[in-house]
Amino acid sequence: MEILTLFLPLCGAIISGFFGKLIGSRNSEILTSIFVSLSAILSILIFF
Repeated sequence: MEILTLFLPLCGAIISGFFGKLIGSRNSEILTSIFVSLSAILSILIFF
């Protein structure tokens, strides 16, 4: 779970960077936001 906290935002950035034009600008924004939000939720769970 700790590894996901570190690598989810990185995966979102990589996917948006390489496939941004393919999936579209708006979908890229949504995907990156979801990955960062999941990382924040996981970090809160790890904290408690």
